[in-house]
Amino acid sequence: MLDAPPPPDVVAPQPYFGDYTIKATVQAKDETYIGYAQDLSIAEKTRNACERLGKECGVPEISFKGGKSKEVIFVKRADGTMKVVQ
Repeated sequence: MLDAPPPPDVVAPQPYFGDYTIKATVQAKDETYIGYAQDLSIAEKTRNACERLGKECGVPEISFKGGKSKEVIFVKRADGTMKVVQ
């Protein structure tokens, strides 16, 4: 007779939530900075890209999206044009 039941024969796999992308958005006076990456550091990197260009920048807003992406930061101007920021 055992004090407790024996451990299960099969170990359950680790939960897997799939691929995801973090989107960070930072508002400046006349521009919007949008960054995509696989980790949360994109929020600070997007804000730094905005400040590096001498803009007065807001607080980064983040959202989780599905799928993978490479790390990239865009600037969207008031006229609707977009440019990659390095």
